[in-house]
Order: sequence, then structure tokens, then C-alpha cells
Amino acid sequence: RVSLAEDRGAAPDPATVLQAFVNDFPAFCALLKVTPLQIGGADAQRPRIPMALTWLQRAYCAARTSRDIILKPRRVYITTLEVAYDLWWFLTVRGARVVIVCQTTDDHGVRDEIAEMVRTLLESLREYIPIVLDVENSQKLAWHAQDARLRIVEAGASVDTARTRGRGTTVNRLHATELAAWRYGNETLTVLLNSMPQDTRYGSVTIESTPRGAAGPYFDKWVAAVEGKGNYTAHFFPWYRHGDYRAALEHGEIITPANAEEQQLAVLGVEPEAIKWRRQQVVDQGYDTIAQEYPNDPTSCFLLSGRCFFDAKLCQSQ
Repeated sequence: RVSLAEDRGAAPDPATVLQAFVNDFPAFCALLKVTPLQIGGADAQRPRIPMALTWLQRAYCAARTSRDIILKPRRVYITTLEVAYDLWWFLTVRGARVVIVCQTTDDHGVRDEIAEMVRTLLESLREYIPIVLDVENSQKLAWHAQDARLRIVEAGASVDTARTRGRGTTVNRLHATELAAWRYGNETLTVLLNSMPQDTRYGSVTIESTPRGAAGPYFDKWVAAVEGKGNYTAHFFPWYRHGDYRAALEHGEIITPANAEEQQLAVLGVEPEAIKWRRQQVVDQGYDTIAQEYPNDPTSCFLLSGRCFFDAKLCQSQ
């Protein structure tokens, strides 16, 4: 925690206080609060809770490089972690040029959700540090004293807008969320990456997404990273490493693997409670959806997700 006790009547300078976190992002996260997705409805006054990093989030923080690509399941809070990192970069790096890019939607819902996340994190931080920004709205933050800017933008909705998205600007922290869902991913990402420092020792890029078929810019960059080509480090987090994905067993209930996939999960040490949870999700949402949203491994998920010519589950059983 940061002490804001006045020293000789003078409140601490926010930039000076934030310097304590320049090399300690997890400590910065300890000051933040988040709104859990599972608490309350759309119109409820949802409580905020401390941002206690999960095992999965800490594992990524420890493995982070300057150029990362992440393959993830749904709702393991990687996007939340990276938005916190975006805010940390904006507040602690003098001359920060942060751009968060999400998929385009007709109602701008994804962009607005990320903007709300930034607002929530910033408000919680102000409980400890009196940060006053020069520009603060749903799409942009600016702190003139630190020459820092943060923008939230949507990927291009057409080829023309994609090719001009971010052109003529400088970026030193790029967060591309759900790249696999971008309409014109290649065009948008190319322009943005050309705005980054070309020396990979400088700046930061995080690309994070769930899989959506074995094609497109996200798939291509993932495969290149796995093969050791290019500048990106690949990070895969299977769904069963996230503690929330469990279903309680009834008294005396025994879970026996029912197919090749479940047998493989059991060999990997996946608990019966997790296998039961996955069975329930397959019944509720369908196998193809679960294969895409909650991947078991970093290879088959691409072949079992997105638009396929053949029945994925049938092919897997052969």
C-alpha cells in the first residue's frame, strides 16, 4: 500500500509516487480493484474487489517479454491483466504512447467495456495516489506532465480504415486483444506494428486471443512464434489450469473418461471436477464452441474451432 500521509503539509507528487512501481508491475496491481464478471447483473451495483493475481496471471507476468503472443481460454482475466499493464505503462513510462486495439462491433460494446475497465482501475488507484489527468474520456487519456497518452481504438471496419488505423502516430506499448476476431487483422496490425520501435529491446507488444480456426493473422503469428520464427514469444494457457472451471462432484460420484479427449486430460492430471465441468459445457454450448473457447492444447484447438468443412468431433474420434 502507498502512504499518502502529508509530509510538512505537502501531498506527494503522483509521478514521484508511481516511480516506486516502475520495475514492479505486480505491486502496482495490488493497488487496483476490479469488478468481477460473475457478481451482479447489468443493472446491479456490482462491488469491486482487490485485483489479486491468479496463478495464471502471475505465470504470465514472470514469463513476459517485449513481444508476446498469448493463446488463452475465455474469462481467465488475461485481458484484464493486460489492461492493467497498459495503465501501468501509461502512468510510469515518461513519453508513453499506449494503444489498446479491440475488434469492431456495431454498438462499440467491446471498446466501451475496455474503457470501463480502464476507468475502474484508475478510480481504484486514486484511493492511494492523487492522479489528475489533463484528458480523460472513454477513448483517450493524456497526462501532459509525463508526456503520456493512452488510446482505445477499434480495428478497421473496412480495408481503407484498417490501412490508416494508427498511421502517422508513434506507439511504444501495443495491446491487441482478440486479434482472431478482427475483420481486417492483417491491415490493421501491420500499420500499428510499423508505428512501434523496430528494435525489440524497446517498447512492448502483447497480442492475446482465443483461437478461431487455422487461418488469419493471429493463427499465422502464433505458428511463427511456436516455430521460433519472428520476434514473438508464444504463451499458451489451457482452460484446466484456471481454478474456476470446476464442477463439484456428488457424494460418491466417480468420473471415468468417456472418450479419447477425456482420457488425454486424465493423463495430464486434470481433476475429475474439471472433466465434469467440461462435459457440462459441451452439453450446454456444443462441442465446437467449447473447442474454440476453452482449448486443451495449442494445436488441435485451431483445427477444431472456426469454420470447418468436416465435423470436428467426428474427425477427432477416428
